[in-house]
Amino acid sequence: MATFFYSTNGKDWLNNDGWLSEENECLWYQTKSFRKPCDASGSLLMNLELDENGLSGSLPSELALLSNSLTRLELATGKKTDDSNDTFIRGNLPSELGLLTKLEYMSLSNHQISGTIPSEICELSLLTVLDLERNKLEGSIMTNIGQLQQLNNLYLGLNLLSGEIRSEFGRLQFLVNLDLYGNQFSSTIPSELGKLSYLQTISLGYNRITGTIPSSLGNLSNLQGSVDLSGNRLTGTIPSDLGQLSMILTVLNLSSNQLYGPIPTQLGGFSHLGSLQLQDNLLTGSVPSSFSRLSQLQILRLEYNNLNGSVPSSVCDALVIDKIDDKIAPTYFVTDCFTKVDCECCQYCCEEEIGCECQFSDTDQDFLCQPGKVFRQGRMFGP
Repeated sequence: MATFFYSTNGKDWLNNDGWLSEENECLWYQTKSFRKPCDASGSLLMNLELDENGLSGSLPSELALLSNSLTRLELATGKKTDDSNDTFIRGNLPSELGLLTKLEYMSLSNHQISGTIPSEICELSLLTVLDLERNKLEGSIMTNIGQLQQLNNLYLGLNLLSGEIRSEFGRLQFLVNLDLYGNQFSSTIPSELGKLSYLQTISLGYNRITGTIPSSLGNLSNLQGSVDLSGNRLTGTIPSDLGQLSMILTVLNLSSNQLYGPIPTQLGGFSHLGSLQLQDNLLTGSVPSSFSRLSQLQILRLEYNNLNGSVPSSVCDALVIDKIDDKIAPTYFVTDCFTKVDCECCQYCCEEEIGCECQFSDTDQDFLCQPGKVFRQGRMFGP
C-alpha cells in the first residue's frame, strides 16, 4: 500500500487522509465510503477504490502482493480534455496484475496508460468488468481473451488498439456490453459475435473495420441499448436479419460506411428505436413505409446517400412526436431533399455541394429549425 502511495504520487492526491499513518490500513481513505475496504476481520484488503482522486505516476507491480484478497480495483478518473494535466496514471500495465486472481472488477479508464494489454490479464477468471477505455493502449487484443468466461462488461474504447477483432470474443458467453469504439481495428466483424446471447450493447464505431455486416448479429435477441458500427469501411447491404433484433433496441447507427442497396423494411419493426442513423453511405431506393411504425423515433438521418422517391405521408405523420411552444415539431429528420428525395417533414435538406440547410428557415414554421447545429466541409454535425 505504501509503494502504491508513492508510485501514484499520493502526497498530491485530492484526499489522502490516513494514508501511511499508524491507523489500520482498512481506515485509510477510499472514495467509496459505502463499501468497506477490508473483510469482516479487518485483515484482508478487498477493495482499492480511489477513482477521481487525482492519482498520477504509474502503477507498481507490487499490487500483485494483494493477490490473496483484492476483488475490486477502481482507479478511473473523470474525462479530461487537457492531456498535459498531471493527474494521469502513465506508463504500462504491469503484467503482474494477472496475479490478482480474486479480482472481479478493474477500472483504469481516462488515464494515459500506454503499451499493450498484458495477456496475463486473461488469467483473471473471476473478472466481470474490465474498463480500460480512454487511454493510449496499443497493439492487438490478447489472443487468450476467451478465457475471461465471467466477463460482463468490456470497455476498451478510445485507445490505439489495432489488428483483428478476434473470433474468441464469441466465447465470452455472459458479455453484456462490448465497447471497442474509436480504435484502429482493421479486420472484419466476426460472425461469432452472434453467439453472445446476453449482449445488450455493441459499439465498434470509428475503427477501420472492413467486410460486410454479419447476418448472425440478428441472433442477438437481448440487444436493448445501442448498435454502433459507424465510421468504418463496411460494404454490402444492410442484412434484413437485423430486423430480428430486440424490439427494445434504442439506437442503430450504421452511418459513414460504404453500405449499398435498399433500406430493409424490417428496420421498421423497432418500436422503441430512438435514433436511426444511416447517413453517409451508398443506399438506394426509397424511404420504407414501414418507418411509420417507429413511433418513438427522435433522430432519423438518411442524408448523403442515393435515395430517391417521396417519403410516405404515413411516415411523416408518425414522426410528429413533440411539441415546442404548443407547435408540433417532427423527429430530427435529415435527408437529401434538395434534389433526390421529396420530403415535406424533413427539417434539414442536404446536398453535397451546399451542405445541409433547414427547409423551414424564413417561414412561419421556422420553429422547426434547431439552432446551434455546426456545419463543416459540407457535413452537418447534429445529434
